Amino acid sequence: MSAKQSSVSLQSEKLLLYDTVQSELEEKIRRLEEDRHSIDITSGCHNPYFKGKRCLTGNLFAMATLGPHRVKPEVTVKMEKHQHAARSEDGRLHYDGEWYGRGQAICIDKKDEYPTSAVITSINSDEVWFKRQDGSKSKLYISQLQKGKYSIKHI
Repeated sequence: MSAKQSSVSLQSEKLLLYDTVQSELEEKIRRLEEDRHSIDITSGCHNPYFKGKRCLTGNLFAMATLGPHRVKPEVTVKMEKHQHAARSEDGRLHYDGEWYGRGQAICIDKKDEYPTSAVITSINSDEVWFKRQDGSKSKLYISQLQKGKYSIKHI
């Protein structure tokens, strides 16, 4: 491998790592927003244990109730950003009308980068693990495929 190819490969790895970390954070933020929207804080206390106990503001302790609550429109807008159909099912990936499985050779493409050849090593509900030709292992989040950050195709 030439020094130029090695440099491009290293740069590609760094960008992939950066994007992976960014996607992990976006996914965690999305889950936290969903959790936040599914919790309704009500005033007053319905639990006999807290009866009469007051918090620092002088109000009775509030109880959180879980259940179906109205979701703010901004969460719905974020969900509509998905451009591609991608889901895992029974250890396989269904992506834009094609099925992918463990051991299958794929080409991973990201805009403004060279395509990468890889072999799928595992697929779970949130991510696809793959091994590159140089032996390095990485993962793609299914949400990255849905958003179009990465695309894959059969080789």
